[in-house]
Amino acid sequence: MAIIFEDSAKVTKKQIPIPQNAKNVFKAMKKIYEPYLDKNIPGSKILKSLGSDKKYNKKGANAQTNGKEIKQDSVNVNDAKVRLHRMNKLPKNSIQYQLNGGELAANIYRKGIERARGTKEVEAVKPPKPTTNADLKPADTKSETIKTPSGKITYTVTAENKQRKKIYLSEQAINRLLEYYTQLKLPFNDTTSKGYDDKYNYEHFIDWMEYYGKYGMLPNSNVDESQLMEIINKNKQEAFKLYLDNDIEDSNYLYALSNSLSQLYSRCEDGDDLRVYFALLEEMYENPPMDVQDLMDLCDLNIEDVDDIEKILTDEGKEAFKQNMFEFFEDEYTSNGIPRELTINERGLIYIEREITVPNVLSTEMPDNTISRSSSIDTANNNYFELLRNNFVGLGSCWTWRKGKGEAYCGNFYRNGNLILLQGWVDPKDVNWEETIYRNAYSLSEEKELFINSGKMVEIDKVVVNDNIGDNYGKNILNKPILIET
Repeated sequence: MAIIFEDSAKVTKKQIPIPQNAKNVFKAMKKIYEPYLDKNIPGSKILKSLGSDKKYNKKGANAQTNGKEIKQDSVNVNDAKVRLHRMNKLPKNSIQYQLNGGELAANIYRKGIERARGTKEVEAVKPPKPTTNADLKPADTKSETIKTPSGKITYTVTAENKQRKKIYLSEQAINRLLEYYTQLKLPFNDTTSKGYDDKYNYEHFIDWMEYYGKYGMLPNSNVDESQLMEIINKNKQEAFKLYLDNDIEDSNYLYALSNSLSQLYSRCEDGDDLRVYFALLEEMYENPPMDVQDLMDLCDLNIEDVDDIEKILTDEGKEAFKQNMFEFFEDEYTSNGIPRELTINERGLIYIEREITVPNVLSTEMPDNTISRSSSIDTANNNYFELLRNNFVGLGSCWTWRKGKGEAYCGNFYRNGNLILLQGWVDPKDVNWEETIYRNAYSLSEEKELFINSGKMVEIDKVVVNDNIGDNYGKNILNKPILIET
C-alpha cells in the first residue's frame, strides 16, 4: 500500500522549474508521439504541455485574456506529485509513460519535490551595503545553438544555468526519431539496427481503421422492437421481388417453384377445380395428370422455368401460385432467425461480426507479390499501411448477425493471409433490410447475413486474431471501440 505524505501548503505551492534543455527534449518527444497526442490516451496532454513554450488561461496574478500566450516554465509541487504518482503505476516502457514525459519528467518531478521539501527557513539578514557600478560584473553568458527539424534553436547559457546538464540531439538523430509512422515501433528496442523498430502488420491494420474511423460508440437507436418489426414487414415485399428476380439458378428457389406448384395442384380434386387455377387442354380436365411432374411432362414444359409454369396457369392461378411462393419465402427467412434471433443490446443496436483475411498479420514483413485471387492489389510499394489504404475503403457491407458465423469468404486471398474477426454493433436503421431478408431466404441462408448500407457507421468493439496462430489465437488487438464506415 502506498503511503502518501502530506506536505504543507507552502511546499505544495512551490514551483519546480522545467529547464529549457529538457523542454527541447520534450518537443522532440512530441514529434515522435504525435500520432497518439489527439487520441485521448491518458498523459497525452501532459506531453503537449511539457513540450510547449506557451500556456493558455493561467489564473492568478499572471492571468491574461483568453487566447493570449504566456511562457510556461514550471510546474507546482502538488501537480508534480500527482503526475509522479500516476507515472509510478505505469510500465516504464509503455507509451502512456512516455506520453507523461518519460523518465526525464519523472526525474524533474522527483528532484523538484525533494528540493521543495528540503528548503529550510533562514533568518532574515540585513541587505548589503550599496556598491558602485564598478563593482558590478556582467554575467558570464554565451549563446548555444542546436538544430531541429523545425529550424535552429538558440538559447543563452548563463552562470545560473551553465552547470546544468545539457542534452543535445543531432539533426540525424532527430530525423531517425521522426521516421514516418508506418515504420515506427514504440517503444524503441532497435532490434532492426535501423534506429527504429518496424510495427507489426496488425498495428498497421489498426492504423488503417483509425485513418478511416474515429474512437467512440454509437448512440442509442431510436428504433424499438415493435418499430423493427414494422420495418421488416414494410421491406419483405421488396425482398420477395429480389428473390423472384435474382434466384433463377438458386436451388432453394427452384425447390420453392416445385413446392408452390404442387400445393396449388393439390387443391384440385377434380377437373372442375383444375379449371380455376390451370389453363389446360380440354381432355386434361377429363383425365387429370397424376401429379405436377406428370402435368409438366404432358405439357412438355420445364418446372424450373417460371415462364413455362405461368403458361399453364389462369390469372387466378398465377395469383395463388405467387402467394404460395411468398409464404414459402417468408417461412424461410423467419425460420432462419429474422428477426426473432437477432442479438439486440440495451442501446437498441444489433450485434454484427465479420471475418476478413489480412496478410501477414503477426509479422513485420510485407505479403509476397503473388496473390492467389486477385492481381489488382499492388504490394510493390513495400508499405503495409498504404497497401490497406489504397485497396480497402471501409469495412464492407456483408456481415452476419449470428455469433460464430463471421467466416471469411475468401480465406485464401493471400498466400500468407491470416483471419481477423471484427465484432461490433449497428443501428437497425442503417441495415438494408430488403437485401438482408432476401439473403436469409435463399440457399446460402445458413450464413445468417446482415447487409449494411454502404457508407453507414458501425461500432467495432473487438478485432480478434481468429487464425490458429499459436498463443495469439483469440486475442483482441483493439483497445477501445471505434466507429468506422462500411
